[in-house]
Amino acid sequence: MDTSASRTYVGDIGTLSGAARTEALDTLVEDLRSPDPVVRDEQAYVRAARWIPVLDAADRLRLGDRMAASFTDPAVQARAFAPLVLARIVEAGAWRPRWWSAFADWYPAETDLRGHDPALGWLHAVAHGADLLAAVSHHPGQDPVPLLELAVARLLTPTGHLFDAQEDDRLAHALAQILSHPGLTAAQSARWLDPVSEAFRTGEPGPVPA
Repeated sequence: MDTSASRTYVGDIGTLSGAARTEALDTLVEDLRSPDPVVRDEQAYVRAARWIPVLDAADRLRLGDRMAASFTDPAVQARAFAPLVLARIVEAGAWRPRWWSAFADWYPAETDLRGHDPALGWLHAVAHGADLLAAVSHHPGQDPVPLLELAVARLLTPTGHLFDAQEDDRLAHALAQILSHPGLTAAQSARWLDPVSEAFRTGEPGPVPA
């Protein structure tokens, strides 16, 4: 796959229509899974954040479908950047139940939790997933309880990787956003802590697991 900057369309998506617009969006999706961090992070993601608010509803949904499909991509950078792009799509007003299903299946199951890789650049699956949780918490009609449950599932999934690149901060921010949801009852706002408390209660002596 050619991921060089020369194949990247960097203009205004609003000037394109028909096949040219489709090709530009296809190129964007490919660049968002590029192993080159300059192409993916500094170019494609910046371009996605600029384009998403001005896309029409149909293109925004198609882009969301492509990002949701990326949760099963064999390339970690594709999986890790999908929630970051979906967060921008949610902020623009689009959200589909099947996106949630794909995200919820992937987030606690992801095993490559590196923050930064010398070759691939920033991956940050945990932090990017937390950003999507925060964005979804503000989507009209969203039930906040599954968001809390998914955040806890990610926190409590056994791993030897220590969060050392602000992943814990991003998760804490997401939890704060979810807990600000007006639809939460007093009991629901505390119940998410039960499995966390249980993990501490039943933990083995010694250092707290990563």
